[in-house]
This record gives sequence, C-alpha cells and structure tokens, in this order.
Amino acid sequence: MYQQERMNEIIRILKTTHYATVDYLVDRIKYSPASIRRDLTALEKQGLVKRSYGGVEINEENSTPF
Repeated sequence: MYQQERMNEIIRILKTTHYATVDYLVDRIKYSPASIRRDLTALEKQGLVKRSYGGVEINEENSTPF
C-alpha cells in the first residue's frame, strides 16, 4: 500500500469513528506506528486532521462534503 492509499484509508476510518488512536490505526491498517505517524503528519499539514496526544480526529473545518 502506498502512502496516499494509507492516508485515504485513515481519512475513511476517521469519517466513521471521528477519533482514533495511533494504536487503533496500526491495528486496522496493519502498518508500523512510524508509518502511521508520518501519514498523520502529512494529513495535518494539509489541514485534514487535528492531532492530539496519542490520537487524531478529522478536521471538520476543512473537510469537503460529498
């Protein structure tokens, strides 16, 4: 799975759960915590997610409706 595919999967998960921990994402996507954290950093720079200590939530301000 490429980075963009992982990031899309993270966004899909967050749209249903609204909040997830890094450990939860690791279990769901089956990638290392370091890879997930890199993806979350990239998503945060794009303004798509908000990170907190140990977790992440979707940034409702910048999410586009379907």
